[in-house]
Amino acid sequence: MKHNKTFHKLFPEIPETEDLLHAYICALQKEVPYHGRLYISDSSLCFFSSVLLKDTKVIVPVASVTVLKKQNTALLVPNTISVRTTDGEKYLFVSLRNREGCYKLLRAVCPQLEDGSANSSPLLSSAENSFDQAKLVNSSQSSLDDSYEVPPAVDLSASRLTPENTTIRSPSVTRGSPQTPDESLSEEYRGSSWVWNVTDRARSLLIQREISNLNTLLLVYLILLKMKNCTLNTTTTVENLQKVTSIPTFIFGVLGNIYVLVMFCRRPRAKWTYMNVYITNMAIADCALLMFLPVKIHYYSRLLEEHLKGLCNFVLSVYYVNMYVSIFIIMAISVVRYVAIKYPMKARSVFSCRNALVVCTLIWLTICSISPVYFITDSSNDKKMCFQRVKGALSLHFVLLLVIVGFLVPLLIMLFCSVTVVCTLRKELDVGSRSEKIQCMFIIVANLLVFIICFLPVHLGYLVKYIVQNKYEHIDDDESCYYKQIAHNFLHVALCISNMNCGLDCFSYFFATKTSWNMCCMNDTNNTEGECDNNTVSCAVSTPT
Repeated sequence: MKHNKTFHKLFPEIPETEDLLHAYICALQKEVPYHGRLYISDSSLCFFSSVLLKDTKVIVPVASVTVLKKQNTALLVPNTISVRTTDGEKYLFVSLRNREGCYKLLRAVCPQLEDGSANSSPLLSSAENSFDQAKLVNSSQSSLDDSYEVPPAVDLSASRLTPENTTIRSPSVTRGSPQTPDESLSEEYRGSSWVWNVTDRARSLLIQREISNLNTLLLVYLILLKMKNCTLNTTTTVENLQKVTSIPTFIFGVLGNIYVLVMFCRRPRAKWTYMNVYITNMAIADCALLMFLPVKIHYYSRLLEEHLKGLCNFVLSVYYVNMYVSIFIIMAISVVRYVAIKYPMKARSVFSCRNALVVCTLIWLTICSISPVYFITDSSNDKKMCFQRVKGALSLHFVLLLVIVGFLVPLLIMLFCSVTVVCTLRKELDVGSRSEKIQCMFIIVANLLVFIICFLPVHLGYLVKYIVQNKYEHIDDDESCYYKQIAHNFLHVALCISNMNCGLDCFSYFFATKTSWNMCCMNDTNNTEGECDNNTVSCAVSTPT
């Protein structure tokens, strides 16, 4: 059966050999309705609900069930089945979509069940239902599970109708015979019954409008509760992971990127190279992202207040703009290395600080111009949290823009350039210094691995979350909520990993590259700074024509 696997997963106490007969969507009435599923097997009635990350589980053995009732139909709690057990527990299952089918299945599974409606007389049932109506209107919702208690007045009337106290008169009794005590009691009961019916009808007319209004309000409440049944939120483990990773990333990343910026600012302008321009822009992007990381951690799981929406949009824009600026500058550095190694003669005439500055400016302008697209597509979303999208999914076009243009295209370009450069250096190991070429290959491979490890999970998370949310968009059961929570938490773990790239860039592109290129320049008599750029390596591996 469809839900059999979920049934045994939710209730490991149930033996695996016991198959699920049917599962019904309903709610368990307590202080408020807890929406979930009622699972019926041969020996157990099980209910599971997960509302606002609170799990509610009920297991009722079939042998302990004593009374089964269909109750309060079309009143405040429609389509209700009440169950009583031998230990006095009462369960009210409300909002059953197929109450008749559920009721028949329960009767078939539990032949020992006592149907309360079948054991009482029509008059007693009418009195009990009338009492239930009055109690539903005049009491709070939390007292609904006690609504089938019979009041003392009805108990007195019922006691007069029991076989011990009532005598059935034969039709042959003459009209003129004197009245016996039994006849007087019967007439007295008929009179009180007539008064009860009249007052019941009058009361129902008076409270009809109130019942209708309350029924409408409760229906709206149940719909809203159903819509909020699966609330996406990060778990405590994910929030702790964010703090553990974000704090060292912020400290080392800010210090490292500021050091890079200070070192380049102290260098005379005449001694700048095109590689300095790229690394400086990447350090600015990483540093700007890291500066807002404490704000992101502080407001991560807090409800978004109305006056903070402007700040939220600004921080989101800064965060994602700088992340994708960093991605495209890393891609540009890979292209520069490829051209410098593969076409060294062209590289000397094409690469310059001015051209590098133009490329970086185009990257900044392009990413900043795409940023408003997110807020346009997100304008209809009623945000509850700034950094967590808990309602609705991003549009498919925007997800594809992020995944394909923002990651796959740079990744493919980096793969091609890095593999080509490594293969070229490997073929020319015997030309020039072998150790420096090997170290250059390790740096290129390390840069590629850092890029993949940091940015592949987050873009995979965008895609997975979109697919899961659209697949289960109109399904609101425990299984769909479980998959939505997994996709949501996976994305936010991936964002923690992507933040680490800001701290790793300054080490992998400045410190490691500087050491490697310095080794390349040790035998260069024309170099007075003890430092060189990619052109030096390209000269070492190029063969004379």
